[in-house]
Amino acid sequence: MPTSKKRPGPQPNIPQWKVERLIEKAKTDASKESTSLTICLMLLVLQDKFGMEDRIHDVWDEWNKYAAKVINKEIKLHEVRDVLRKEYQIKI
Repeated sequence: MPTSKKRPGPQPNIPQWKVERLIEKAKTDASKESTSLTICLMLLVLQDKFGMEDRIHDVWDEWNKYAAKVINKEIKLHEVRDVLRKEYQIKI
């Protein structure tokens, strides 16, 4: 008795531009999520290990002020990273 092979159903024909858009969206979403989790970790360390429960909102406000300066190109984060590496031996 011959066995019949099942043929796969028709594959959806997704346009290349849509595939590329979905890939870019996935990359953007992953980047936002990893950045958000990194910020959470830093705030947790400040709160839990350095007793900054009362000042955590101040830290967040300052974070946002610096972020605005980066957006306005008043601060270059690559330079900040270099200073942290050279002067404080912090490798990010």
